[in-house]
Formats: sequence, C-alpha cells, structure tokens
Amino acid sequence: MQHDIQTFLDKTREYEDACNALLPGATGDFAARLTQQASIAQGAYRQMEKLKRELGHTGPKTQRLDKGEFRLLFTWDERAAETAFEQAARAAANAGTATPEQMVYLTMRADFNDATHVNLTDAAVHAALDFYVAFDLLTQERRDYVLTGYRPGEMPEPDPEE
Repeated sequence: MQHDIQTFLDKTREYEDACNALLPGATGDFAARLTQQASIAQGAYRQMEKLKRELGHTGPKTQRLDKGEFRLLFTWDERAAETAFEQAARAAANAGTATPEQMVYLTMRADFNDATHVNLTDAAVHAALDFYVAFDLLTQERRDYVLTGYRPGEMPEPDPEE
C-alpha cells in the first residue's frame, strides 16, 4: 500500500510539473487555468501527505473500480451537478457553441464511457477530478476523499492507539 500512495504522490507531482512546463508559452485564460491546475496539484499533493499522516492510511481502499463503483464514491449532489454539467456541455457542442473547457470535459467523459474500470492512481483520473474542482463540481477535500476509494461516510476512523 505504501507504494500506492507514493505512486499517487509521484503522478500528482508529474501533473503539476506538466502544467508548469506549458505555462511559459500560455497566455490569457489558458495561462490562468494552467496556473490554477498546477496550484491544485500542489495542494492535492500536500493534502494526500497530510491524510496519509493523520489516518495512517497508506493508499486507496482499492485502486481499480468498475464505473458503477466509481460513481458511488460521489455524493448524490455531486453526481447531479456532474450530470447537469454534462448536459450543458453536450447542448453547447450540438449548437456549435461549446467552450474549450466543455470540449475537454466531453473528451474526458468519452474516455470514462469507453473505460471498463477506473484506476484511482491513474494521472488521468486525478486530472479529471482536478477539472471537477476547478469548475466547482467537487471540493478539493471531497476530491481527496474520492481518491481514497471509500464511499461518502465510509472511511474508518483512525485508530487512536496507532
């Protein structure tokens, strides 16, 4: 399990580095989003290290979930917000007015639809959850909790003796 946490931390750092590497050539809103994403990745890294220390948790409950299990890691309200975002993005795409962010979302959604499983240590999953945070579909705290592999309210309390 320690390896799983380290893999998550390494992938998060890689994502932050990739955002920072693109930043010198970026302008306007794209530069602002890259800066935001790098900051989110840095925060996620710190949060996972903190969670690991506080809970003595060495990795996600499970790494590989089927899509139904993955969806159940989110609250009802989070799933409803994501569905509404998807519907708006599809409507905009059909009308030819989709923003770049909506097109990124639809691409991520297509990848999810094509997948049979979701790996919680995959950098693409982390990037998708970071996107959800950036667009207020998920809080940073809930993003970090989802990556533990536990459903809302399911994570065991830390053992005070440890």
